[in-house]
Amino acid sequence: MALGGRAMSQRVEDTLARQGIDVVACVEDLDELEELSTTCHPHVLVLLDGSGHDPAATIRALWAFLPRTRVVMTLRDHRAAAVREALKAGADGVVLESQLAMSLAAVVRAVSLGHAVVPLTDRSVLGRQPLTTREREVLELAADGLTNVEIGTRLHLAESTIKSHLSSGFSKLGVRSRSELPALIREGREYRPAASRTTAHLGGNA
Repeated sequence: MALGGRAMSQRVEDTLARQGIDVVACVEDLDELEELSTTCHPHVLVLLDGSGHDPAATIRALWAFLPRTRVVMTLRDHRAAAVREALKAGADGVVLESQLAMSLAAVVRAVSLGHAVVPLTDRSVLGRQPLTTREREVLELAADGLTNVEIGTRLHLAESTIKSHLSSGFSKLGVRSRSELPALIREGREYRPAASRTTAHLGGNA
């Protein structure tokens, strides 16, 4: 099933049809989806990035009338932070728009079987890896704009030790640069993966 703009919805439908997966409907808003749910209970909903729908609110609303439907989100943003946010919103699988033709059908099938699926390069976001106290201290200072030397001076640690803590912290949080830290550290939003929940589609314009 599809929810959202027609152009992207058609692309998703065509992509899945070529792989033998039926799309039971394409709808543009939750009201249409709720009405359709009285006669149809899709296993998977494909939620399109840029649809204008808030992912977390949409998924919560979806579960009110389709509690067993799993969700795959397409993303234009390839950063790990975007993948992490999609999972926090409640998505069971994530597909990058740039990989739609190659990956969407496989992800939909895997999610329908109860698996959580993300791009291989972002697999770290699935793990529950808590930060150590020292890692958090170093990352918080880095998020505040301090250099490695300044952090080392502040914490009385060698610069090589600071680099090690940053590297391990980045890996645990699924980020690749300091620019991604403020939203996670300063705002206290360390990632906690959502628990997991046959095809629907909720989307946006191409």
